[in-house]
Amino acid sequence: MLRKIHASGWSYRLLFAMSVMCIWAAELRALPAQESTNAAPTKSKNAALVWNAANTRLVVISLAGFKGEKPGHTSFSTADRLDDPLVELFRQRGVPEQQILYLKDSNATTAEVEARFPAFLEHSKPEEILIFYFSSHGGYNPKTGAHTYTTFDGSIPIGWFMGKIEKNFLGSAAMIFSDCCYSGGMVNLVKCLPPGRTAFGALSTTGSQNVAYSGWRFTDLLMRAWKGDRAMDEDHSCTIDFGELCRFAERYMAFVAEGRPLYTFTGNFPRDLVLAKTSLKSKDGAGRFLEAKDGTDWFKGEVVDVKTDPSGASQFLIHFTDKRRYARFLWVGEPELRPFKFPRFSVGTRVEIRDPSGKWVPGNVISSFEQLHECHYAGKSPLLDEWISPSRIKIPSE
Repeated sequence: MLRKIHASGWSYRLLFAMSVMCIWAAELRALPAQESTNAAPTKSKNAALVWNAANTRLVVISLAGFKGEKPGHTSFSTADRLDDPLVELFRQRGVPEQQILYLKDSNATTAEVEARFPAFLEHSKPEEILIFYFSSHGGYNPKTGAHTYTTFDGSIPIGWFMGKIEKNFLGSAAMIFSDCCYSGGMVNLVKCLPPGRTAFGALSTTGSQNVAYSGWRFTDLLMRAWKGDRAMDEDHSCTIDFGELCRFAERYMAFVAEGRPLYTFTGNFPRDLVLAKTSLKSKDGAGRFLEAKDGTDWFKGEVVDVKTDPSGASQFLIHFTDKRRYARFLWVGEPELRPFKFPRFSVGTRVEIRDPSGKWVPGNVISSFEQLHECHYAGKSPLLDEWISPSRIKIPSE
């Protein structure tokens, strides 16, 4: 992760959690974890590799409804779902139809996934790159550290998916996108993989011990990357690479969905792999997260573009990310912008945390990122540590 590692409380937690993950991944011939996590990729001075749609094998497994649910009462919203548009985008970019596996809702039963996923990978070729995207519920057992993906009628350990990729995929690289509660479990498992034929780049929507509130926002983020959204172009190169996607996702999801994405790379995965070109060079100010005024109220928003009006004043195109205004865009001036303020606590600070049941319980801060604080519940297992949003943390009252 892009964070400083603190000796107080962190070392034992890292060793404990990672050892659990690696033991659980024994079926994958787990060896000691590779050096990894969210070390900032650097862009190559040479010509960067460019993603090739024709050599891409795409797997999208996405569920918004599950067995036993009635129409109109599904687990996730369906009117705004973006899994169909995501697959269509890859088709438009040139991924051949025979190299796309798309399992959705009732077509993503345990039996169907277990039968079709490995068979689909067996048709891969050495020059191919795999894009694997799983969106659903996620399961997590804090006693063992084990993670699962939920199918239409059951669940499958995430280690099963990684095992099949290791065994059946013949390509040299794979991009893994995990969009569910506890989705960082996939990233942690990738860290435990021994060196093999396939190099991995993995990105989750939240941490390995956190629920997720993405609401298709992570899917939208992937689409923005492959469409060449210049807000992600941090080096003003007029391209979006995989590393830029990961770093932008880390900040964006923390801001809009109060979750801490994880990402990692293994082997010689091309971190500067260009996913898309941008039509225009990004402007200073694009990609900022702040609050903007809409009417008489202030809402969280993202600056997606900047221009100068005839008077010479700067105007900012705001994408409102608050649930009450999500998907609304508005040009505003500097007076309608202000920083997003939130409490900051130093590492080791004793705090009160609102746990999943709604009770305020004691804990302490392990680390921080943007407006989030990673906290340990006093007297509890480190496998329960969470990234806590501003509304769930406070200084104990006297």
